[in-house]
Amino acid sequence: MTESVVSLDSVVSRIADDTLIMETLDDEVVMLRLQDGLCFGLNRMGSVVWRHLDCEISIAGVCDALLREYHVDRMTCEKQVLAIIESLQSERLVLVRQP
Repeated sequence: MTESVVSLDSVVSRIADDTLIMETLDDEVVMLRLQDGLCFGLNRMGSVVWRHLDCEISIAGVCDALLREYHVDRMTCEKQVLAIIESLQSERLVLVRQP
């Protein structure tokens, strides 16, 4: 599968995977994919982003939601969200497409 280029206009959603077990510990999400043994952890910020990916949403939409919830400047938020989405995409945990 070829990865899409990630931009603020990109639309992202979680990949449905029956072999993915998720658990929240404190403010962090830990995932284990039984199919291939992938163990993946998200820090607090990554966990907040993951929560917003319950349904298909643009990356700009995720940033807008985070800016309403947290006191952070837009540039920092966008940079961090893009990095998190790229990491999730590289582990085949999210699907990124262009609108």
